[in-house]
Amino acid sequence: MDNLLQTAPAGLAREKSGYSTFQWDRFIFHTRELAAKLVKQYPKKRWKDLAPDERDAFKKELNACLLKEGIKEVEDGLLRWRMKQVINSLLRKSAIQSEDPRDAAVGPLAPPVDDSRPPGSSNSVATPANTRPFDPIRDI
Repeated sequence: MDNLLQTAPAGLAREKSGYSTFQWDRFIFHTRELAAKLVKQYPKKRWKDLAPDERDAFKKELNACLLKEGIKEVEDGLLRWRMKQVINSLLRKSAIQSEDPRDAAVGPLAPPVDDSRPPGSSNSVATPANTRPFDPIRDI
């Protein structure tokens, strides 16, 4: 299992794990729950950035959860594969949730945002779309 590629599809990872469908679902559930706690504790760290003792502690906690349900312990290759998937997903999700909605319009072509104006007032930046319609005689 240590040779499981990080880009392997979930079906291949499940097949190589030897877990039944039910066991796989429980494995996915437990890793998601425990990874969410880990991401709360270390919001900027990826799995590979964690200290080896933190990864070992995580593996012990996960294996304890699995063994309570009669599921064999997770192998290192599968754990690496899963943690990369789930932590990246959780970090993306938290980044999307923490974005300021006003940031969506910011870009090289977006007009500057003036926070000193009351909400609902129009921006005074003149663009061709809000000044006057195109006149083929005048504008050529």
